Amino acid sequence: MRKLLQNSSVSRRVADTNIAYDSGFSSVLVFLPWILIDGKKTSDAEAEGISDSIESDSIATKLSDSKKRSITDMKKRVALLSRKTKETDITIKLDLDGKGKAKIGTGIGFLDHMLDLFTCHGLFDLNVKAKGDLSVDIHHTNEDIGIVLGQAFKKALSSKKGICRFGQSFVPMDEALSRARVVLDISGRPSLYFKTKVKNLKAPKAYDLNDCEEFIKAFTLGSGINMHVDILRGKDTHHVLESIFKALGRALSQATRIEPRRSNKVPSTKGRL
Repeated sequence: MRKLLQNSSVSRRVADTNIAYDSGFSSVLVFLPWILIDGKKTSDAEAEGISDSIESDSIATKLSDSKKRSITDMKKRVALLSRKTKETDITIKLDLDGKGKAKIGTGIGFLDHMLDLFTCHGLFDLNVKAKGDLSVDIHHTNEDIGIVLGQAFKKALSSKKGICRFGQSFVPMDEALSRARVVLDISGRPSLYFKTKVKNLKAPKAYDLNDCEEFIKAFTLGSGINMHVDILRGKDTHHVLESIFKALGRALSQATRIEPRRSNKVPSTKGRL
């Protein structure tokens, strides 16, 4: 009962409860010694206990707080996209406001692992199902997944109202403090600046640094994001790649987050992105 009252408007006036209903709140109408909660009458004993615990917060305060409700309360930020060519067949489902749940099947084992990390640290929910001409090599499948994932982010963000827009992250990974720095701007102007200070990295057969760069380049083009990726230190390619995808997830989580103070406006003096 107390939990219900925490998320409800409390008043002794019918007019106030009508206003609360129109604003999307549960209504609690008090007629001592009994109380109506969303139209249901309590017992006298319940009413006495509840009335003792009701604070004198006005409905005006409740309505003022409603202005701070995020865009996600009104519309889910999700996207479902498919792309089929003679080389690949890809379907991606994305929820920006998820819990880090991933179901990834790309046919490229190492990319599955990277996207799992990306999803976990970005706190998105992501389903990826892909088939490609892997008998040739991984290039087409890797690139096309990047394109569709970028498009999914763009669709889920929609008008981009209320978002933080900018994001950045440093992520260490084991030996010699392998670090990746990802800085991005959801600007609508796609570009990628991919730079490494690391030399003589052993290139694994499954997935290398060039594959990673091609994936992120495709992602930026699909999403309309300006991104900088700097690899500052590292020896093991696996660790370097892990740090990049983790940093990418964290930076995107930061940039796509809703800023309540923005009052559901586009984060640009131009009025659009």
